[in-house]
Amino acid sequence: MFFRNRQNIMAGQSIFEWSVTQAKQTFSDTFKTTTTSEEERLAKFEAIAAYMCMALWAIERSPLKLQKTAQCAHDIMFENFDDALREQGVGDLKVGKYIRKLAAAFYGRQQAYSAAWSANDAAMLAEALERNGCNTTQDTQAVAAIMCEQSQSMSQPEQIEAWLESLDINIYNFKKSAA
Repeated sequence: MFFRNRQNIMAGQSIFEWSVTQAKQTFSDTFKTTTTSEEERLAKFEAIAAYMCMALWAIERSPLKLQKTAQCAHDIMFENFDDALREQGVGDLKVGKYIRKLAAAFYGRQQAYSAAWSANDAAMLAEALERNGCNTTQDTQAVAAIMCEQSQSMSQPEQIEAWLESLDINIYNFKKSAA
C-alpha cells in the first residue's frame, strides 16, 4: 500500500469493515467460534467474500471515480486474510499458495454473484451460494433474498452515494475527481 492515496485506503478499509459486519450479521453461526480448521476458514471466507463482492458490484455501478478505492478494499481484504492465516498457524510457505487459491475463488464468485445482483435474481444467487459452499443455518433461498434486497438498495447512483456516506466516506472528493 505504499503508493496509495490515504483517502482511498480509508474508504477501502470502511468498505471492508462493512463487508465483515454484514457477513457476521447474515452468517452469524459462522463467526461464533474461533477458527481452527480449514473448513471454518473457508466458511468465513465465503461469508466475507459474498458481501465484498456486493460492495465491489455497487462501486462498479457508481458514476464516481472509485476504481482505486475498490482496489484498496480488495487489497485490504486479502491482507486481512493473509494476517488471519498466519495467526492461525498456517506456515509462511503455504500462505501465498492459500491466498492465490482464495483470490481465484473470489474472482469466480464475483462474476456469479454480480450476475445475480444485476438480474435481481435471488434464485440465481441462492444457486451460486450453494455451489460455492456458503454455509448457513438459515435457508439459502432466504439468505439470497436478503442479499438481493440489500444489493438493490445499492443499485442506483444516488443509493450508492448514500451507502458510501453512511460509511463516513466523503464522496465530495470522488465527485470532484469524476468531473
